Amino acid sequence: MADAEKYAEEDRKRREDAEVRNRAETLAYTTEKFLAENAEKVPDDIKSEVEASIAELKKSLEGTDTEAIRVASENAAQVSQKMGTAIYAQSQQAADAQAGQPASEQAAPAGDDDVVEAEIVDDEKPAESEGGAA
Repeated sequence: MADAEKYAEEDRKRREDAEVRNRAETLAYTTEKFLAENAEKVPDDIKSEVEASIAELKKSLEGTDTEAIRVASENAAQVSQKMGTAIYAQSQQAADAQAGQPASEQAAPAGDDDVVEAEIVDDEKPAESEGGAA
């Protein structure tokens, strides 16, 4: 029991270090993946900023300084938010540009469809069985 109490603080510190490292590795991976999937949508200046912050994060992960990893993670998270904001702004501009097009370019008028309304009537009635299963 005394050993458990003696090493409790050390165990808590190790667990915290492992969690910080895991979050940083996950952030680096997901940000790189997102950037690769959306490279054409991200402006070059933000792309280079994201790549630099991820490189800094990976470099801090090579060491054992948990505080440096934490700071690099926070920086990378802020920069990746800029990337998301830039992509969102670009998609909004595209949507606004499409909304400004004349209706004839956006979609064909509803009257052009050759839709015939009909009602399906089943004249055959199922044979009624008497008394249940045969």
